Order: sequence, then structure tokens, then C-alpha cells
Amino acid sequence: MKKLLLIFAALFALSGISKAQPAVTFTLIDSTQHYSNVKITGDMNNWIAEKMYDDGTHGDVVAGDHIWTMNLIVLPGTYQWGALENDGSPDGHWLIQGPNCTFSVDNAFNVSGQTTYAIPEPGTIAVTFIVDMKPAINEGRFDPDAGDIVDVVGPFTNWSVTTPMQDLGDSLYAFTTDSVFKIGNILDFKYRINGKWLPDTIDIHAGAEAPGGISGVLHRSYRVVGGDNISNSIWGEIFTHNILNQIFVDTVWTANGTPISQINLPDSVRVSFGMPDSLAGTGLAPVLWDGSLYNPDLNGFDSIPGNFIVNDHYFNFYNVKPYLIIHNGTAGISNPVQTSYSIYPNPAGDCLNVTNVKGAQHLAVYNIVGSRMMDFNNLDSDQLKITLSGITPGVYFLRITAKDGSLKTIKFIKK
Repeated sequence: MKKLLLIFAALFALSGISKAQPAVTFTLIDSTQHYSNVKITGDMNNWIAEKMYDDGTHGDVVAGDHIWTMNLIVLPGTYQWGALENDGSPDGHWLIQGPNCTFSVDNAFNVSGQTTYAIPEPGTIAVTFIVDMKPAINEGRFDPDAGDIVDVVGPFTNWSVTTPMQDLGDSLYAFTTDSVFKIGNILDFKYRINGKWLPDTIDIHAGAEAPGGISGVLHRSYRVVGGDNISNSIWGEIFTHNILNQIFVDTVWTANGTPISQINLPDSVRVSFGMPDSLAGTGLAPVLWDGSLYNPDLNGFDSIPGNFIVNDHYFNFYNVKPYLIIHNGTAGISNPVQTSYSIYPNPAGDCLNVTNVKGAQHLAVYNIVGSRMMDFNNLDSDQLKITLSGITPGVYFLRITAKDGSLKTIKFIKK
């Protein structure tokens, strides 16, 4: 009988039933001693906010010590979690600074990773955000006389609280945070018009400066330093020529009847990527061209669209499409002699010099929204000096039409 009981015990142990699945203990240490209604949420509970305890129950050791605890049964896997203060707002006040906490449970229910988070003690530094709204005013998107307001949102406003920035005059607006930050803290933020992420049918001018909502796409970023902390911005400055636009890459010449597979299309394009710490940084972006609608028998110009194979967290690649112009000539005609245009200086001050333009049909200067600013026709000199004193600082494009009809686009910056 004793032997039989031992056999049953062994089978029971092998089945895994003898070992009850343990709960995972989550702990949030409130170093600020400020919060009173803390909830936990994460992958492990489908992001449903559940109450944490500081009353000596549910795994909490000492009541009222500002250490909040919750025990949850968690299946094997890897999860993210965080905590919030239920302050009555729709989403609560998020308490985790930086990335979410991550932990794992293996098949033996061993727990690894971060199941305890301590809210940092507040610092003593305030940050002032100042934005110049002149570009939005000039575009007709922002009209303070009509009641439009601009706000700045980030973790310091829980990404949702709308506090109109103070009008400093001369189209400048400011907002100062509470004195709670420390040197080295990194603050993501965005500017918005009329407290909305997107325009709507009632307010078509509303919306954030950059697309992407609060998801982390296209945020501005500020690092807290010693001394005064002032972030100066110009509305829209983070967008260079690429954002939400079609990028012209080049003109390719080929003979009639040449299939798309035999045309030497570029694998990558050198463009400015645009990141918060280096808005003018350039690099080679891979391109996947779409030749499904290309007609090799068409005599004349045709365009081939493409897609950049890059992360849209780059400012300049959010919903951006490159394209090529393909010129089908008569059989036997290949690429014509390409003229090597050059410009200097770049960035330019009040003058821009363009070389090797003698014989070009047309030269035009465009701004980033595609408006033509200047025209020059039938150039009879090898060098052209363009006066830029009448245009505002920013990114512009020089588009040159050669004698044979081919096009060349060159980007330059006016300081």
C-alpha cells in the first residue's frame, strides 16, 4: 500500500499539478509620496488597469508606507507593464518614466526581469518651451485673433492636458513646466494647435505639428541640463523637403521596348533622414521601385513610384514616396550626356552660385511646399548668381531643365 501511494505521488508530481502556479508580485515604490490610487496594467492582463494596494493586504507588507503591491497569476512568456495614478482623467496619470518595465516567466514559473519600479524623487529643474508660430500663421493654419491656441504636450502634461501656451508677442508662445526634473532627463514632446492631435470637420486647422500621435513617432526631444533650460523651436522646422511629399530622384533614359527589369534603377537614394538630434543628417535610403504600371512601348516620359525601406520614425520618411522619371526614346537611343551642375555655397546666405548652366532651357527655385519662387530662362552664361535676399531661411529646390528636356533637381538651404 505504501509503495502504491509513492507511485501515485510520483505521477502527481510529474503531472505538474502538485506545484500550484505561483503569483508574480509587482511592486511600485512611490518615492514622491504623492499618489493615493495606483493601478497596474500591462501585457499580462491585457492592459486592464487593476488596483494596487498599500494597506497591508494582497502581498503589501506595511500599510501606508507608499509601497504599492499587487499579486497576479501570469502564464509563461515575456511581458511589459507599467502603473498609473487614477486621477479621474480618461487615461489616468502614467507613472513610469522612460520605457515600460519588462519581465519574463519561464515554464517552471521562475520570474526574471523587472517586477519592481521606483518612481524617481522629483528634481528641482523647470523647463520652458518656446515656439515661434510665424510659419503656421503665414500658412493660414494658426490665427490667434480667431481664438486659436497652441499647446505643448509630453510626459509633463500626461500627453493630454491642454494648457494654452502664453503669448509673448511677435508670434512667440511659451510654457514652463513644474520644477520636477533632474539633469539628464529626456523629455519627448509635441506642439499642437487647438489641443487636438488631428484636424476635424469643424476645425480643419487643428492638429499636432508632426503626425504620429503619442505613439513615439516624430516626437521632438529635449535633454535637461544644468542652469537655465529653455527649448526654442520654430513650428514646422523639423520637416525638411521630404515630409509628406513626393521626392523626385532622377531622369532615366532608355530605348523603346526596354522592359523594367532591364532598366538600371538605383537601389538606394541619398537623402536627409532627419532625426531629433540631427535633422540635416544624410544617408542612403534603400528603395523598392514599383514598375507594375510601366509601359515600355510608351514614347516619351513615364514615372515610376517607389517606397523607402526605412523606419518612419525618421522625420523625413513619414508617408514619403520617391519617384523616377523614365524617358523612352527611339530604338538605339541611350542615356544622353549628363551635364554636371553644381551649386555653392550650400547652405547659402544672400547669394547662390550655379555652374555649368549655359544652354539650359529653364531654371526655377521652389520652396518645400512646391511653390515656385524664381524663374530663369534660356541661360547664355556658364554661371548664374541667384540673389536670395528676398526669400526666408529654409529648404529650397533648384530645378534645371536642360536643352534636351532632361531634369535635374538640387536641394539647397537658405540660412
